[in-house]
Amino acid sequence: SISTLYQELPSLKADLMLNGEQARLWDAFALAVRDVRDVIQGRIRREMSVRIKSAEAREALEKNPPPASSLFNTLADEDRQRADAMEDARLKAAALIAALTVDQKKMFDRRIALSQADPLGAY
Repeated sequence: SISTLYQELPSLKADLMLNGEQARLWDAFALAVRDVRDVIQGRIRREMSVRIKSAEAREALEKNPPPASSLFNTLADEDRQRADAMEDARLKAAALIAALTVDQKKMFDRRIALSQADPLGAY
């Protein structure tokens, strides 16, 4: 997930021992990954906020439901925001990867893959 990837970034940055230009590209990449994570967390928070918490809330919702179109509009907007943020992260990752040495690329690839396969970091 993007959250486990984001959690990996501080230690990966230290281990890569980036030079000045690489560090600038890294910072842009890390901010882009954070932006994706924030969009996803925003959706989760919104979904949690609309959960029915009481019988009274359910009754009120049944009596006065919002238009279904508003939910579809919200979901479409959230999907566009996520796609835009992910595209930005992809472009920032490509720029960073292009600036890494062969050994740095190997480490980057390995750690990113492992952050998804083993989010507890047992490597």
